[in-house]
Amino acid sequence: MIFIILATLPLLWLVYTDQQTQPVRSGQLHLTGLGGPVEVLFDDFGIPHIYAHTREDAQRALGYLHAQDRLFQMDLLRRIGAGTLAELFGETMVDTDRFFRTLGVNRYAAQLAGRMRQAPELPQNRLARAYQDGINHYIATRAKPLEYQILRVDPEPFRLEDIGHTMGYMAYSFAGAFKTDPLYHWIGQQLGERYLADLAPVYLEGAFTTEAHRVTTRPAAGSDALLSLSEQVLRINRDLFPAGHFIGSNSWVLAPERTASGKPILANDPHIGIAVPAVWYEAHISTPDFELYGHYLAGIPFAVLGNSRYHAWGLTMFENDDIDFYQERANPDNPQQVWHRDQWQDLSTRQELIRIKGAEPVTLIVRESGHGPVISDLSKAAIRLDDSSQPVSIFWTFTDPANNTVDALYRVNSARGIEQFEAAVADIWAPGLNINYADTQGNIAMWATGRLPNRAPGVHSMTLLDGASGEQDIDGYLDFSHNPRRVNPDNGVIFSANHAYSQPGQPMIPGYYAPADRAERLHQLLSPENNGDRRDWTLEEMKALQLDTEGALNDHFRDRLLASLPPQQEPLAQQALSQLANWDLRYPLDSVGATLFERAYYFALKNTFGDELGDRLELFMATFMAENSFQQVLANADSPWWDKSGTEAVERREQILAESWSQALASLRSQFGDAPNEWVWGRVHSIEHPHPLGKIRPLNRLFNVGPFPIDSSKRSLSKMGYSYDEYHYRVSSNPSTRRIIPLADVEQAQGINPVGQSGNPFDRHFDDQAPLYNRGGYRPQLMNRQQIEQAADERLELIP
Repeated sequence: MIFIILATLPLLWLVYTDQQTQPVRSGQLHLTGLGGPVEVLFDDFGIPHIYAHTREDAQRALGYLHAQDRLFQMDLLRRIGAGTLAELFGETMVDTDRFFRTLGVNRYAAQLAGRMRQAPELPQNRLARAYQDGINHYIATRAKPLEYQILRVDPEPFRLEDIGHTMGYMAYSFAGAFKTDPLYHWIGQQLGERYLADLAPVYLEGAFTTEAHRVTTRPAAGSDALLSLSEQVLRINRDLFPAGHFIGSNSWVLAPERTASGKPILANDPHIGIAVPAVWYEAHISTPDFELYGHYLAGIPFAVLGNSRYHAWGLTMFENDDIDFYQERANPDNPQQVWHRDQWQDLSTRQELIRIKGAEPVTLIVRESGHGPVISDLSKAAIRLDDSSQPVSIFWTFTDPANNTVDALYRVNSARGIEQFEAAVADIWAPGLNINYADTQGNIAMWATGRLPNRAPGVHSMTLLDGASGEQDIDGYLDFSHNPRRVNPDNGVIFSANHAYSQPGQPMIPGYYAPADRAERLHQLLSPENNGDRRDWTLEEMKALQLDTEGALNDHFRDRLLASLPPQQEPLAQQALSQLANWDLRYPLDSVGATLFERAYYFALKNTFGDELGDRLELFMATFMAENSFQQVLANADSPWWDKSGTEAVERREQILAESWSQALASLRSQFGDAPNEWVWGRVHSIEHPHPLGKIRPLNRLFNVGPFPIDSSKRSLSKMGYSYDEYHYRVSSNPSTRRIIPLADVEQAQGINPVGQSGNPFDRHFDDQAPLYNRGGYRPQLMNRQQIEQAADERLELIP
């Protein structure tokens, strides 16, 4: 009997928790601070449609509802940037907290909050406070979500500083420099110029673009242990639980003359690390003088994606380089001084206290040079950067005290007309974004936003720079007029897939641009030179583009591979070869060609770069540099990367590719047997949306969503990113939302979320969109009151 009672207790506790933590979507609730009643209609996917008399009341309601659905997610994102994860998870997160404290996100957040407090009358600051007041009312009056009960901690109230903390994590996750710069520098130092020549950390030359501007400064000597920073970042990203790491994106917009409706169409699908809850929280706000359907990041009071009745915008990552690493020269007689230009300068210091759940707090001393924090002072040997004890400091545009990207987002939300919108995006400092735009007046545009550091000619910003001479210091920022843009182009088409683009006649901006696959595919499908003078694009056809699974540049590798193989092979190999040769470059679940291609591609990458990089191969494959560089190496039969280290013979390209094919076949036979027709993509490619607590069994069965077999690939427009593994391709990033906004009638907009609106595993909206998403479906993004009332089965009134 006692055994039965003990076995039943967890179930009873879950039932009780279910009742206590269910979101309230009907009836009446009191919300402190409201100026009048607020009506909230929830559509059949749990999206709140907020009707208020003032925008401030709407923001207060938004904060409350956002917390009701996503409080734990909001807490995690602010804690990452603030460096306070150890307060929730204990000693396992101390190194991560040290890292973010050293970067100075919390100090920037304090400066931002101070400016906001000094100007409480500004509308953006009033709205931000109202949003947080709504969050804090939820924390004070409702049962804490399940995650806090499992962790046995209480959520803390939100402060203005937390906006900067969350923005800091977002900016960090955009920054390719943390992974790429140290690795690129190490290759230059250890392997030499011949190996650097075929690497493409900047940009892969594509079929429809020009080669990126390449700077020629040699990497600084010494400090090859800088690579350990990248390895630390890789561990942080891998162990930091699901938190919506930004990876890439697609966005495009068609001018009125290209659409059947005679008005622009905007499509956007940001590619972000998979997570539960989903990255974006959707909400529709309507007041007498303001209306917006927005996609919100947890803890950010203004929509990062959205549309009004007058304009719509989407974003991709600009991928610009806004981080530099500097090798300082320490005074041998005084380690608290470094040489700069013509004199010794004192390092400043700040003290950080890291509180740890279940343990005594630790104190972190952060030193700073004139370039920024001395990141080589991170205390554990595993993440020290320099064996010679010479400090390495980091410059990061985001932490510039003048950065007020939150203010820019408020103005983006409120813009009326293209001039106001451009003025708003011009004030986005970091992270760098490509913002696509369309309005009901027929304008289409894209601006690369973000402050561009003004570097001296020839400075290679992706290597370790000389901090002593001052010759490689940043001299402020370039004016926004230097940022690439497209405004109402003659061909009526604008698209971005994280590829490099520039102002006419100007070099490419240094950056960590994505492989050209998706950009090339969009060029094939949308550009008038490939589709004639087409003028009848529809919303439904935009869906087909977002769901496209073809890998546009896959034939480059396939052609090289097929040319390297003998015409006659044993029967099973010949059958597999025929499947690959006849493959249509698409990735449906039943494709054998897709599986063969990816397995051979994996072994080709491993055999080409693994012998030189050794344990660093995983880090290399986690950067865009791997895919970009491999395309360049494929085109160069004389590349030194083909020759295996440690052998007397000189291996050639064809030999490496043929060996990779043999290994791929052996691998698939060992995994699935001798019937190639059974080697289908759906058996190796799957998606499971992980929750922060889902790593702990059996909590994965409660919190995680999936796994599901899923189509597409990391090189398709419908991008499903994954790390290479010999046997499985588990999706780690995907389209975090798919949105299509027809400016002819924004009430017909379509969208989808990969899992659901709610973060509560007991809520019916926790994963109700997953089946629709997995089969390529969409749902309405409702703005019409009558349609919302027809779709709504719950109504909540918030009263003062």
